[in-house]
Formats: sequence, structure tokens, C-alpha cells
Amino acid sequence: MRKTGVKKREAGTLGYYFILFILPAFLIYLLFSIVPFLYTVFYSFTDYTDMNPVNLHFVGISNYLKVCDIADFFPDHTGAAFGSGFG
Repeated sequence: MRKTGVKKREAGTLGYYFILFILPAFLIYLLFSIVPFLYTVFYSFTDYTDMNPVNLHFVGISNYLKVCDIADFFPDHTGAAFGSGFG
């Protein structure tokens, strides 16, 4: 039997071909999913507004505290929960 010079690959020995085929999909995933998510997390800790996007100041978790302020976050929902028997 004559060998043709083509090396038969075994399972798990893809080497650089794996990176070559996965890299474009991974870059697209990073560009359209991970990067926007990271920008959202970054901007949530600043005082970013559309009117003045250049002067960003770090405000920490004060934005989250404003959202979760108990008086503003649950204004009418507690009455509906107690009236329906949940609570």
C-alpha cells in the first residue's frame, strides 16, 4: 500500500485550524454583544446624558440607589398585591 503524503488527523488534533475557523465568529460576538454590554455597565456608573456626553463623572452606585428608592419604585403596586391576596 502506497502512502499519498496526506496526514490523517486524529480527534483533538485540529491545532491552528480550530482558531482559524472560530476567530471570525468570536470577533463578531465580541463586537456586537460583549462590547455594548461593557459600555452599558460603564455608563451606568457615570452621570452620562445625551445632552452632555463628553463630561462624564463617576457617581458610583447612586444611579442604582435612585432607581431602587422604595418610595418611587413601588408606588401603587403594594396596594394591588395586598388587594389580590398576595401579601
